[in-house]
Amino acid sequence: MPGVQAGSEGTAGINVRGGTPDQNLILLDGVPVYNINHMFGFFSVINPDAVAHVDFMKGNFPAKYGGRLSSIMDIAMKEGNSQSWHGTLSLNPIATRLMVEGPLKKDVSSILVSGRTTWINGLIGLGTLIRGSESSTNYGFYDLNVKINYKLSRKDQLYGSFYTGHDGFRREFKFDNSLYRFGLSWGNATAALRWNRVWNNRLFSNTTAYYTQYDYQLSQELTSEKRYNATTNSSIKDKGIKIDFDQLLSNKNTLRYGAGLVHHTFAPENKTYQNLRADSTASNAPVQSLEWSLYLEDAYAISNKLRLVAGVHYQGQHVQKSYFHSLQPRVSLHANVSPRSKVQFSYNRTAQFLHLLTNSSLGLPTDLWVPAIPNVGPEKAEQWALGYTLQLNDSYNLTSEVYYKNMDGVVEYTDLSAFLSSTNIPWYDRVTVGKSRSKGLEVVPE
Repeated sequence: MPGVQAGSEGTAGINVRGGTPDQNLILLDGVPVYNINHMFGFFSVINPDAVAHVDFMKGNFPAKYGGRLSSIMDIAMKEGNSQSWHGTLSLNPIATRLMVEGPLKKDVSSILVSGRTTWINGLIGLGTLIRGSESSTNYGFYDLNVKINYKLSRKDQLYGSFYTGHDGFRREFKFDNSLYRFGLSWGNATAALRWNRVWNNRLFSNTTAYYTQYDYQLSQELTSEKRYNATTNSSIKDKGIKIDFDQLLSNKNTLRYGAGLVHHTFAPENKTYQNLRADSTASNAPVQSLEWSLYLEDAYAISNKLRLVAGVHYQGQHVQKSYFHSLQPRVSLHANVSPRSKVQFSYNRTAQFLHLLTNSSLGLPTDLWVPAIPNVGPEKAEQWALGYTLQLNDSYNLTSEVYYKNMDGVVEYTDLSAFLSSTNIPWYDRVTVGKSRSKGLEVVPE
């Protein structure tokens, strides 16, 4: 899509309208996913067999979404067939996919299980055997999606979803009388339980409790007369709950409102180092933060040709005895100027209270998620967009949009040496904070 650029080699992150990969909120059944790559960016962690639909937003953000500056990718998993059992098997030279779905109790409950793994490790091992090399390389990944839904009553339904995925890479080779090993592993896990309630024909709600985590580990080992061993690991874990209401006030007016609470645990850098002379450990205590949000949005049809959506999202966070907060107005105006054309204007203010520290020149998924703290505060943005859509015929539309985005508090490493530093210098003393501006014109044939 225009305005969306692929990340660097070795990563699956995207840059949207001049933003950075951490400025994209990726939700899997409403749960944030913090790393989206398998196989150093060649595969996504999102298995297409398990996906029902994807909503991608980069200009006009509904008030219910918060916590990122550049885009929202809301991915809904399939619910499973409640009438009969079905399955698919897909084979290719890199990976194998298997999906099975069917009813646990017909018309009442269903399940979907989708898994994927790679057999590239076997191909690599065969190549090593043929060459007769003293070095070896091992790599593999897997992921698993499970979704269960259960109809409690005519008005109540429960949904449970689970995802886990992991990558592991290991390289080993001999030289002289020494053996060197390098290992890198990373993975995500999410779990959610959602209760959908239809209160009446004008009001329904979704209540979701969830857990998500991402972690990686980088290790190096040298076995010789001078033994050396070093390990670095990092993780982020969230526990959250949120509730969303949709209320139909009239045929022309719909009100949406809700609230959310999430507890973050950041463990951005833990390093251990061992050799014959000394052992060293640079371990930082996990940083806890509590974040909450409230939102209210009203969609009102002023006339048959004019529709206004206005809302506000409030976000606050307590971390290290400090409090950050942000009031974020959102407004969009949709006008049908003719039977075949329409105009849309939108304004969004957004904020995020966490940062991703990465070095794009390395092309490795060594992401450090860190919280906004007093001396490295939140990131904030404002975006204006004006779009025009023309229906060319019954099959094709032409959409164009001009935008301007202003960002403040953008964080990155000062240089490559800051990322590779093995000293005890904390992460917040190895970063720089700045501003960013982006503007553009996008044209999309649909």
